[in-house]
Amino acid sequence: MSAPLGGDGVGPGALDDDVGLSSLGGGPLGGGALRSGVLDEGALGSGPLGGSALGEGSLDGSRVPVADVTGILLLDPRYDSTAEVHLLAVRREHHRTGIGRALLRRAEDDMRARGVRLLTVKTFGPSRPDPGYDRTRAFYEAVGFLPVEEFPDMWAENPCLLMAKVL
Repeated sequence: MSAPLGGDGVGPGALDDDVGLSSLGGGPLGGGALRSGVLDEGALGSGPLGGSALGEGSLDGSRVPVADVTGILLLDPRYDSTAEVHLLAVRREHHRTGIGRALLRRAEDDMRARGVRLLTVKTFGPSRPDPGYDRTRAFYEAVGFLPVEEFPDMWAENPCLLMAKVL
């Protein structure tokens, strides 16, 4: 299991150019498009969320400059009834604008339609103080995730907090 990406972590983490976005999720992340391991359409481009409205556009295999990507969400389906948020990141300059919530809401709706009943996420645990991850945990709690357990040795030198949300 790998540790979260970015200085602010999974959640409302930074989306830096060096993250290598084109290699995440096996495809392009179109025009600020939202991309999840299971969602196969939807764009976040030039409207109030940074582009066209959620649900418009599609991922057609074209390449999009990393600078045009506003946010990303990757899901990892675990079982028929569970899925994990593998990565949720929004560019720092777009934090607190609703993009992370919109991405998560769209993914939750899709997961419910597929019969998923529990969504989980792993992030750095509170036993290692870090202001960025404090904000990440606060974000997940604000959207309905509850802390389940902290695993002190899952990631080298970083405690892992498992959080879950009933869909």
